[in-house]
Amino acid sequence: LKQPLALPRLSGSDFPSAGVMEPSPAGQEPTSRLGGETPCLAPQHMLFFVHGMGGTEVDWDLWVEVAGEILSGWRLRPVTTLAEGARFMGNGVDALADQAAVEIVAAVREEQAQAGGSARRLMLHFIGHSMGGLIARGALPQVFRELGDDTCELGHYLSLSTPHLGVQASWTSGHFWKNFSALSGIFSQQCVQLAVSDRGEDGRPPYLMALSESEGEFLEVLSRFRTRTCVSLVRGDPLISMCSGLMGPDLTFEPPKWESGCGWRFEFRSGFDASSSFERALNERGADFSGSSSGHSVQGKASAPSPESELADDEDSSPQTSNTSAPESSSTTPESEQRRQSRCARRRAWSQSADGSCRFPGSMLSALNSLPWRRIAVSMTHTPTAKNAHVFLIGKGTEQHMTEHQMSRQCVTFLVELLRD
Repeated sequence: LKQPLALPRLSGSDFPSAGVMEPSPAGQEPTSRLGGETPCLAPQHMLFFVHGMGGTEVDWDLWVEVAGEILSGWRLRPVTTLAEGARFMGNGVDALADQAAVEIVAAVREEQAQAGGSARRLMLHFIGHSMGGLIARGALPQVFRELGDDTCELGHYLSLSTPHLGVQASWTSGHFWKNFSALSGIFSQQCVQLAVSDRGEDGRPPYLMALSESEGEFLEVLSRFRTRTCVSLVRGDPLISMCSGLMGPDLTFEPPKWESGCGWRFEFRSGFDASSSFERALNERGADFSGSSSGHSVQGKASAPSPESELADDEDSSPQTSNTSAPESSSTTPESEQRRQSRCARRRAWSQSADGSCRFPGSMLSALNSLPWRRIAVSMTHTPTAKNAHVFLIGKGTEQHMTEHQMSRQCVTFLVELLRD
């Protein structure tokens, strides 16, 4: 088998920054000057990594290595306290989110204490893999309740193979076995919550639906990020479907022509400005590759409309016959009890993706897609078979063949550029 092409290692000096760093005397904070504006203190960036089910902070070793080379001066903080509770059939996603929030708050306060009386603000960024993307979303409201809304800014939220729409699938698809997660409630709420089958107390919705309520605190905090990006594998991930990971139930792709070899490529991307660091990295370092078994391609075509067009259906269309659900009205006009009950029924109505790999409450898709997202679909193939495609986007070497891990490093080197804008 041919080895993947070795891409040049990116460094922080490869692309110009948005602002020019002003030199400062020793012991003083650096400042940045944008155009002709008065110099101001540049924010201190803190990047939190949240692992998923069965993971530990070591899962992020490749990301920490690559990000440390590219994101000069950033504080890189893998969450370290979740491993025990995040084991398979361990604690529920809600409990893990509360636990992560405690660690994040402590880390931020430690950073503030080290800064003393500095007026330099903190900018927080979050990367979550698999269930970790949901844990991060669940932790954010508690983080800001304890720290205060004016303490920090939110920069980038990046999810890698995260089941934003849950893990259920159509009963007629080959993924139907995931639906049995709902039966594990006597042992743990973890898989039940991932299957959007838990029953909230006092009539509250299932936890993943609560994370996505259009007027809820979770979605409000998520909306504060400068960018939100979701990345997922097109196929091959045994746990998370692309439709759930990209919140794009109508997206489908043709199998790659090089499926019999070893290779990877960015199959599809949307929501990016041509001047973004990610696009510039692709243009400058990926334009010469064609997607053969020994390389990757930066071009991809979807056979379905982009995810942003999925909410065009009328709100009153039947969820059973449509793959999408339109955003609900934000009107504050009082509703009759009958109208309220009808609205609640629609919110809990289920839809499914075009390929049947994902089954989800339609309101979750509507609410999540009310926010702008950048989306990236990644194809990867390994002959004879990948050891664990689910960890490809984090490059967990202990669960990969050597060639898989080399391809993961190439991919991660590009994905880190997402955080530079």
